[in-house]
Parts: sequence; C-alpha cells; structure tokens
Amino acid sequence: MDTFAEIADERRELADLVSGLTPEQLATQSLCGEWTVHEVVGHLVVPLEVGIPGFLLAMLASRGSFEADDIDWSQGRGPVVRGSAEALLLAVTGRRAALADLGGEGVPTLRDRLGSTS
Repeated sequence: MDTFAEIADERRELADLVSGLTPEQLATQSLCGEWTVHEVVGHLVVPLEVGIPGFLLAMLASRGSFEADDIDWSQGRGPVVRGSAEALLLAVTGRRAALADLGGEGVPTLRDRLGSTS
C-alpha cells in the first residue's frame, strides 16, 4: 500500500470514529493543552477541507487585519489582530486555544466570532 492510500485509510477511520461522538464528547478537553476533541479533529482535517487558497479567503472574509509578529506577514484591512503565525493560524481556523496570545483592537471581535468568553 502506498503512503497516500494509508493516510486516506487513517482519515476514513477517524471520520468513522468521530461520527459516533456526541456533541458533549466533541466538546471534551483533549490531551492537547486547551483544545477540545472537536478542535483536534479540525486541526487534523483542515488541510484537506480548506486548503491554502480557502484559508486565505476565510481570513479576508473576516474583514480583519492579521499581522504575524514572528514572520514578515500581514493581510487584510480593518481592526488589527496581532500575534505569532501559529496563534493567528489557530484563530482563523476557528480554534480558541491561542486567543490569549493575540493582541490588537480586532481581538474582541474575533473572540465574539469564535464564541469565546475568555
């Protein structure tokens, strides 16, 4: 079996496993720091579901300005959300785990959109 076929099999098995979970089980804290089971699964599948072009379009659609302070990169217009590339990537893909690591006037709006109370 080739590598890509093995990866596809693993992802199908993951999908089968996740499809049987209740909303409460998906909301359970995982062993990955502050991430829920749902967020871990999202992390595993986002490259397949979104891709780089879709990811960038989602950032633009958020109408914010994202600036990574550990690399020379910024994108968008509007209230600034500033942080490391990792924290920004987590935020724009819907994960709340790194919100505390972000700064800028756009963070309250981002928190609202992600449904976070922190």
